[in-house]
Parts: sequence; C-alpha cells; structure tokens
Amino acid sequence: MSESDLLDALSEGFSCSAATTVQSAPITTSKGGKELDKALDLLSDSLGQREPDPDENKPIVDKVKEKAKSEHTDKLGERDDTIPPEYRALLDSNEQVCRTDTSQLFKPADDSAAIDALSGDFDACSKPPAKLQHSEVGHSLTRDL
Repeated sequence: MSESDLLDALSEGFSCSAATTVQSAPITTSKGGKELDKALDLLSDSLGQREPDPDENKPIVDKVKEKAKSEHTDKLGERDDTIPPEYRALLDSNEQVCRTDTSQLFKPADDSAAIDALSGDFDACSKPPAKLQHSEVGHSLTRDL
C-alpha cells in the first residue's frame, strides 16, 4: 500500500467542511452614548466648582520629632550569660559529650565506600515471599459490563 492509500484509509471517517467567513456587524452610533454624555454633564454641573484647599500648597511638616534608634538585643542562648540558669546545668553536664574530635571520625576515601555501606542490606535479600494459593472462588468471579 502506498502512503496515499494509507492516508485515505485512515481519514475515511473524517470530513472537511469549507471555512466559514466571519462578518462583523457595522458600527452604529446609538443615541444611548449621547444621552450618557448629557447625563454626565448635568451631574458635573450639579456638583459645582471645586474650591481650592488653603493648605494644598504648604510643605508637609514632620509630626514625629524623635529619631529612630538602632538597638541590638542578644538572643537567648547566643552568649553564655543569656542562658537561663535551669539550662546552664544541662549544658555543663553535656559539654564533655558534645565535644568530639574530628580526626576520629571515619572519612571514606571515595563515594563508593559510603554507597556500599548504605546499600549493603539490599544485596542480601530475604526469602522470596510464599506463593499465594488461588482458590476456585477467585477464578469463578466474572465481571459483567
């Protein structure tokens, strides 16, 4: 089969209609626009003229006389004297435990040693799961659609 035969076979159920032309309605000037303009003019005439505010051109005066101060406050526990007394005893008792020597820590030579250590459990899988026994009831169920 050639490509044209395949395309004909695949496009058999499709139909192509002619493109429709879109015509827009002509722009008409309505009397409603003129009536709205008249209504707006009447409303603005009824409001009267705006009286200038005597304080309009005066410079703005600062009402706040004091200057802002920068203030540093120590956060609780940031310095030794800001630690509450009930927690100071806990820190003193744990001080020896918290200090560790970094030279004693294990540093792997490369990433593969760390990956091997983490994935060691995946190599030794447990026994495969026991096979499920299918009952005859499970096979006799059918779905009616």
